[in-house]
Amino acid sequence: MRKSREKQLHALFKKETINLPVKIACLIWKNIKLFLKSKSAKEVVNINYFWAKLLRIKDLKNSEINSLSLATAEGWIAYSIIDDINDKNNGSDLLAIANIMSRLAFNTFRDCEVSFAARNHKVDKNLCLRIFNMVDQSCYIESLDKKYFSKRLINKNICLEKTFKKSIGYALGPILITYYFCGVRQQKYTYKFFKNYITARQLHDDGLDWKEDIIENNLTMPLRFLLAESGYKNLKHLQPTESNLDVQMIQIYTKRCLPKTYKLINSRLDEALLNLQILGKSPDISNILDKLRIKIPLNK
Repeated sequence: MRKSREKQLHALFKKETINLPVKIACLIWKNIKLFLKSKSAKEVVNINYFWAKLLRIKDLKNSEINSLSLATAEGWIAYSIIDDINDKNNGSDLLAIANIMSRLAFNTFRDCEVSFAARNHKVDKNLCLRIFNMVDQSCYIESLDKKYFSKRLINKNICLEKTFKKSIGYALGPILITYYFCGVRQQKYTYKFFKNYITARQLHDDGLDWKEDIIENNLTMPLRFLLAESGYKNLKHLQPTESNLDVQMIQIYTKRCLPKTYKLINSRLDEALLNLQILGKSPDISNILDKLRIKIPLNK
């Protein structure tokens, strides 16, 4: 992460947290700095710059893109903390920090939206509230799935929709930019791009974390494949009876389910690339897609 970008984020962050207790502000900034060193940081922080450049939006101030980037980073960190607490029963001491960061992210996004709407004489759709509500609702439904398990295999499209909606907050900056500065066509394909890309990204993570998801009772698309291939209808039947999963179950997942997951990831990336090409050319965004693509042969 470039030092200048970190300094910009730090300056904005100090302005946002001026009324917070010093210890809380320092703890939040500590989490932001840890995030900036992560593999996802560059993409998360730059996605708003990339999107404004892709759509050639000139009436967007650099300070506004910086604000969107900070809000995206804060929202990402808040979601990551809450996800760890829900999935791993870990980090509950950071719940207050996650709540504060989520609130800061929403307020910054909302300030940008109000400004964009007034400047471009568009109806304020309060997209921020709608997207945040979508994420919260998705997390709530996921928590119910974990608590009561799924008594039947849910529809594939419903499973994919759930996969997308819980992470749609990542796309809020580009969604705001496109709605308030562009036309209907750009809005449509921006949403389609992020729906395909975010789904592919989440499927990639779910494919790697399948064992943990079984233990955590988290019904993901790869586990939906596993239920279908193993003949079970309930995640409870996949729960390990010993410290390790059954060898046969691992073989079924590796040989049958993982290739299906890879194929689904690549098909979503193909769709995302088509969406991107309709909007314009962006080597930066194309590179993001390429990094996620599964390059090993699907028949191995």
